Amino acid sequence: MRCFECGGDIVEKDVSFVMYTKDKKPIFFEDVCAGVCVQCGEKYLDGHTLERIGNILEEGDREITKRVSVPVASMACAHH
Repeated sequence: MRCFECGGDIVEKDVSFVMYTKDKKPIFFEDVCAGVCVQCGEKYLDGHTLERIGNILEEGDREITKRVSVPVASMACAHH
């Protein structure tokens, strides 16, 4: 498979990323098997993985394995 963005080679890797539930709560997904472009870093998920992520986003807490606390820094634009 070639990357649709840049044409680079795709390799299988475990990746992490954040998705948001309908009520805008973030869920951090780790160790997700994905195709990753070696050139631009674009990530590709297969249908089974996307379906599982969708189910977790819909059902929430039942599939959550751990919780973490994360520091937040505001970077809002200064209004003049």
